[in-house]
Amino acid sequence: MKEIINLPLLESVKRTYLYFIANFKAVTNVALLWVGIVFLADCLIRFPSLCSGEGCNEWSNKFFVVLEIVAGMAVSVAFSRAIILKEKRHWKQITLGLRELKYLGYSLFILALLILSILFAGMLTALLFGTDMKASSMAMQPNALLFYFIVVIIASVYSSRFSLILPAVAVDDKEINLIKSFQISTGNSIKIFAGIILSTLPTMLLLFFLGTAMNALQIEGIIAQSVFSFLSITLSLINTMLKACYLAHIYQYFMYFYNQSKEEER
Repeated sequence: MKEIINLPLLESVKRTYLYFIANFKAVTNVALLWVGIVFLADCLIRFPSLCSGEGCNEWSNKFFVVLEIVAGMAVSVAFSRAIILKEKRHWKQITLGLRELKYLGYSLFILALLILSILFAGMLTALLFGTDMKASSMAMQPNALLFYFIVVIIASVYSSRFSLILPAVAVDDKEINLIKSFQISTGNSIKIFAGIILSTLPTMLLLFFLGTAMNALQIEGIIAQSVFSFLSITLSLINTMLKACYLAHIYQYFMYFYNQSKEEER
């Protein structure tokens, strides 16, 4: 790419929310059955979604995490296709196949990059400031802690440029790979990263307040637990879909100008 595509950050975030609200029926059709499946599983294995710390069943926690990941992957792919390809889905329809598996694989790759960046930041901080990699040790040196967070944020910002591969996989766009995703999004690292944060911020805050309320109230009883479980699962999937919605919109934006530049070069 010779010319840098200038992503309109605020407009992209605005389009994400407007689309989500205006097409709430599509949102429901994509997410409803998965919310029901995850919620039912949570109830049957005694609410691992509400359990943290000691006293939690390790097996049920792991099972629930895997189920949430599968549900998140499935709704992300389905919603991306609804946005980009205008694909209509019935609320009873579930698709799980190679496409969803590839989506999961690339998501895990991006997550692995973030984990590696955190480890690298810790090693670099320990090397430069003479601390160990524990947060408690870094906290004793404010400069070391600040340096650590700056390195992590920079790495996270640059890693976000690989995110275009996710909507590309969802719509079977074989032209866009990890390298192409990084190239096309040149000059937009901060905007893509900030957009992901801004598009999911409301649900992240609601999930935080919900978690705080659960810890403060120490809820007991199946009815109360069911209510909090349903809210937590629903908000988590909405959060996932908002991120997918944002990525789908910026994918369309980048691909429009990318394809236009290819035509001009011919």
